[in-house]
Amino acid sequence: MEFGCHQQEHQLMRSLDASLPPITPHIEAKYTAEPVWRFIDDCIGMSFAVEMREMGTKSPTGIIIDDLMEQRYGLAPTITSDRRVNKGRLKPIEFRAQCASVRRVIEQPDNKAGISPVQRSSILARFAYQVKRSAGVKGLNDHFACFCTTSNPSAIRALIWGHYETSSRQKTAKAILDARGDWSIGSLEKQYGVPKRTLQEDRVMLKKLIFNTEKQALLVLEDYFTRAGLIGEFE
Repeated sequence: MEFGCHQQEHQLMRSLDASLPPITPHIEAKYTAEPVWRFIDDCIGMSFAVEMREMGTKSPTGIIIDDLMEQRYGLAPTITSDRRVNKGRLKPIEFRAQCASVRRVIEQPDNKAGISPVQRSSILARFAYQVKRSAGVKGLNDHFACFCTTSNPSAIRALIWGHYETSSRQKTAKAILDARGDWSIGSLEKQYGVPKRTLQEDRVMLKKLIFNTEKQALLVLEDYFTRAGLIGEFE
């Protein structure tokens, strides 16, 4: 069982195709002479945030700020700074098209970016919303459960949810404290009947596995989107 869990993690990063197709062929040649984002976190975070809003009169940045405030963080995150987003000549609908292309690359099982299923789960759990985020947590649960001491799948899933709910850098201090109370070891022990020591050990182990998986996924995606022209330096 342990070998099965490690097998995916020990695979070497696949060499990416040097001749990548355009991310959005119908608009790239005209509108993406310069990169849209400087950093991979902004690229993915905004792409999923935009998905949660219908088209309206607000600017893409306004949509992102509102969505992130209401859906998850509790206050406007710093990733929406114009210095980190190059809207350039992109109209709102064109910006949304680029965001949709980023999501499509991440979500498709046969994506050409080269991320593995568990890496995709880590990205969805970190950046996506609602059903997609839940699917990401489930994927991490399915992949990493065999590393845990406890055999209670609900407790493992709660530990993974707690990892994300208590680690957001964008939450207010009060929101973080409230989340830590809701997802504390003591609270989980009462809810699932798993000893505190077991939960503590599994939490530390899961945090390390998730961190390393997400880091590797971001490196692969950063390379892909940089070579596709969506990430890089701009004026």
